[in-house]
Amino acid sequence: MTDCVVHIVDDDEVVLHSAACLVEAAGYTVRCYTSGRHLLDLADLSGVILLDIDMPDLDGLAVQRALASRLPALPVIFLTGHGDDIMEARALEAGAIGFIAKPVHQEVLLNAIAAGFEAARQARRSHA
Repeated sequence: MTDCVVHIVDDDEVVLHSAACLVEAAGYTVRCYTSGRHLLDLADLSGVILLDIDMPDLDGLAVQRALASRLPALPVIFLTGHGDDIMEARALEAGAIGFIAKPVHQEVLLNAIAAGFEAARQARRSHA
């Protein structure tokens, strides 16, 4: 089912693999990307986005802005090892539904993903 896909974007392949294993073990379909540009190249996106904030080339906030202009109801959850209160506030003001510090605790991440899918369902209901 395409709407149960979790897209994970992180330039650190160890973090990417670790998060993918955790999310797949919880029963979700996972798609991995090592850059925000790879994610943005996709024409059809649905599900939930787990997005690193500190990446070379195109940072997570820029990816979030690009996604918001195309798919404003797509839930974005930031994962960061370098975030601060200002960055968190910017991400949440721009519509992110979560801002999680690395290393990620399993329960926190899975709860955020579940909240993302619930937010997507509510957005679809309100558009119907």
